[in-house]
Amino acid sequence: MLNRLVCVLAFLTFTTNAYSAEVIKINEKTQAIFINEGESTGFTKGSKVCFFDGEKKVSCGKVMKAVKKKAIAKVPKTKFSIIHTGFTVTLLDSQQPVSKPMESAASEGSEHKVSIALNVHLMPLTPATYNNIDFLAPTTGSSTLWESSSTTQSILVPPGFGLEVELLRTGLVAGFRFGLYPSASQPNQYDSTQTNLSLTSDITATEIGAYIDYIYLRRWSLNFGLGIDFDMTKVTFSGTETDENDGSVNTEVYSATSSLNVISLRLPVTYKYSFGHFGIAGTLALLLPLYAMGPTASVTTPTTPTSLRLAEPNYTSIVSDQDADLKDSLAHKKASFAVDFALGIFYQF
Repeated sequence: MLNRLVCVLAFLTFTTNAYSAEVIKINEKTQAIFINEGESTGFTKGSKVCFFDGEKKVSCGKVMKAVKKKAIAKVPKTKFSIIHTGFTVTLLDSQQPVSKPMESAASEGSEHKVSIALNVHLMPLTPATYNNIDFLAPTTGSSTLWESSSTTQSILVPPGFGLEVELLRTGLVAGFRFGLYPSASQPNQYDSTQTNLSLTSDITATEIGAYIDYIYLRRWSLNFGLGIDFDMTKVTFSGTETDENDGSVNTEVYSATSSLNVISLRLPVTYKYSFGHFGIAGTLALLLPLYAMGPTASVTTPTTPTSLRLAEPNYTSIVSDQDADLKDSLAHKKASFAVDFALGIFYQF
């Protein structure tokens, strides 16, 4: 794993040092071509510029508007359709790409210092996973009182919500998110000799995440980052016995919680579209879980046995350590891979 991280960092270092001026956005309606260079590097209003696809010159035009770190240019209408994002841009008198130091890759083209965003998070794959379990009436030879009906590893409906702050001049991003896993409830027959009794398994879970990213490169209107993600999940389980004939018996026989913290390597790619101080952004982040702390679980059962408890003698003789059995059946653990998609609005100043 350490060798992989070294290779990733070496690649990022090489990539950032290779940066040069280019087209970052095109407005089809106004035929405006946005360049990630401005007055500080010679792209002043009225300057003549040329556009290259690799080493091939495609067209030349003029800078119509410029600020310190970005400019807007236009080319003849007959040439506009062949200009694309990612093309290299040069000043006509130099005919060479303008290089720029990587002191603040994320702030290229930005006159603002801070960006605050409100996001909706969709996680088709979360850093932690657990089983939805149902009661399994034991028989001779059984080794557990529970069976897994499904595995939960997503937060989609309802989605999660988050807050994100970006320091545009430094390329640092800090974010927070909160989400609810889909709840599960499943009644099962309690005992083949007592067909009127059932045990209902209810499982709920919450997710809290925090992350820190560094935006090391901005290209093709995208921000590429590298960061660390901290994910905290808490799973709550409740097992309740009910008399299905009249509902007179409603006893909680099991209550358990399981907490797990996962640290992941985070690889985000963000697209931003701004109009003045406001804008919209979408981020796709790949998470590689590296380390898990936990799970730490606690199980409680009634202190006074009743005839309907799972701990009645015939069940105890089959599964002696029912607390460990429940923890093992939940299988709350870190996943091997995770995806976080965030869509939101931001305000920059």
